[in-house]
Amino acid sequence: MMSLEVLFVSLTLLAGTAGGSDPAAELAAQEPLHVVVATDPTFPPMEFLTEQNSLVGFDIDLMRAIAQKASLEIEFKMVSWDGIFEGLVSHEYDAIVSSVTILPSRQEHLGFSRPYINAGQSLATRASDGDVTSLGDLSGHPVGAQADTSGAQIAQDQPGVKVVLFDDIDELFRALVDGKVDGVVVDLPVVSQYVNNPKFQGALRLAAGPLNTEEYGIVFARENRALLDRVNRALDLLKADGELDRLLAKWSLKPRN
Repeated sequence: MMSLEVLFVSLTLLAGTAGGSDPAAELAAQEPLHVVVATDPTFPPMEFLTEQNSLVGFDIDLMRAIAQKASLEIEFKMVSWDGIFEGLVSHEYDAIVSSVTILPSRQEHLGFSRPYINAGQSLATRASDGDVTSLGDLSGHPVGAQADTSGAQIAQDQPGVKVVLFDDIDELFRALVDGKVDGVVVDLPVVSQYVNNPKFQGALRLAAGPLNTEEYGIVFARENRALLDRVNRALDLLKADGELDRLLAKWSLKPRN
């Protein structure tokens, strides 16, 4: 026969399992916190200013979604890229969301959230070339890339591809539209920017990518572990409930592999 003590412990454990915990409710119940977030709004569609001088972009939407999950009051501060990390270290603001690639050299002295997007090199083609779904499909064809970039290296490593190098991104995409090259390899956000540019009137498409890993993270001072953990928990919730995927789709940043 089960002792009363064992029965009590068993029932307590069962109640705890049945009740469980609600990560979303626990995070939302935290004390509201005012957070100043730096961004350099010069990189559409990630962060940029509209003609009406409104701050918009995927990173901006993401930070606002995190704020809702984590009971944060966000104040954006527009900062030039030069010196943006120094301002964080000197506590001029609490975080950076500005298409910051997670690099080991940066992780040595800065704190990074979990990656929220792989913005790696991707392949764009003309919209009429819907049968192209990989870089290998362009073997024997001219493919453009910006000189001295990882996109150029990926194109050069693909057997059979005839790589054409350009100094200017606008020139690169104009060559694609004009038929001088049959694809271009650049960062995923850059592909999204040009695919959605009205001046090209639906002439371009994301064909494949990312083709490598270049992940972005939200940046914090290394000692600010509490805020970093809070943001990571919110990111986990956004991934779990599909909100992150919805934002990626809104800004044409969903991968196509």
